[in-house]
Amino acid sequence: MDNQTANQTAPQPTPQPTQETTRQPEIPQDIRAFLENILEDAGMTLTPELKEPMLFDLYTRLEKKLIADAMENMKPEDVEAFTQVIQTSTNKEEIEQFINAHLPNAKEVFVQSLVDFRTYFLAGTQQTAPQTEAPQPADNQPAGS
Repeated sequence: MDNQTANQTAPQPTPQPTQETTRQPEIPQDIRAFLENILEDAGMTLTPELKEPMLFDLYTRLEKKLIADAMENMKPEDVEAFTQVIQTSTNKEEIEQFINAHLPNAKEVFVQSLVDFRTYFLAGTQQTAPQTEAPQPADNQPAGS
């Protein structure tokens, strides 16, 4: 086998992902501010190289929570249709229209979802939390108990 034939059959380097193939969905500005606030309240100071992936990860988790909470509050017959919409549509407006039509209390559901998400995240970032809620065992219990 000569050098020319060896070069023709040698494996070609795998192309590196471009900005086009790795583009992440844009985080809406109000949600971005909410997530940045959570990171700040958690005391997390991140470099831009770490902050953007962290924000995207949080955004992905928040989106999943919002969808799950919406489904939990829909009528059973609407859940199947909603599942179809979110699996087939990339149009956020179409998804929002479905939610508004089939979840009358959507605003309240989503406000509670945001509060729960923030509380859960911040609780997970605390290393040691004071245990003020758990009752302490009493030393002076009545005899026979």
